[in-house]
Amino acid sequence: MGCTGSKSVVISPGKQLYLYLSDEETKLVQESWEVLNDDLEEVGFLVFQRLLCMHEEVKKLFHIFLTQESSGEYVIDEGKLRTHARIVMEALGAAVECLDDSDQLTFILISAGQRHANYDVQSNMVQYMWPAVEGALADKLGDGLTNELKRVWGHVFDYIASKFAEGILASKKDTINTR
Repeated sequence: MGCTGSKSVVISPGKQLYLYLSDEETKLVQESWEVLNDDLEEVGFLVFQRLLCMHEEVKKLFHIFLTQESSGEYVIDEGKLRTHARIVMEALGAAVECLDDSDQLTFILISAGQRHANYDVQSNMVQYMWPAVEGALADKLGDGLTNELKRVWGHVFDYIASKFAEGILASKKDTINTR
């Protein structure tokens, strides 16, 4: 995972984001987010369109967004997906706002991962989102998505993904222990 030409940051359990991002890097991400924040629903929709095109196998997880055509074929209901995309992007925005408060951010991400475990999201699937998010960043920021900004966003996403996956794994472990 990570950016082309750079290595991913390996996030150790219990480590906080400030160990991986400088104050200047945090500011870069937050400033770039302001551009995306203008149209969260559209950006989110682009992210999910990319995700579903790149990873057909995850479509089954979006069964609540499927509608059956008269032909019997199942297609994604764009309205429902747009609503979900906006909610996800609002959550990502909240995460970006919390970049300087790792404790709060970690709690939010682990909780979100635990909720997604109920929808059969697997911890390894979280990484599928980065290319889709990176593509949306490129679309919206254009030349403003420098290699440095891409690298820093990659670090942020690595952190988000690691804590989200941690929540998924914790939920699955709790499920096993309660049986």
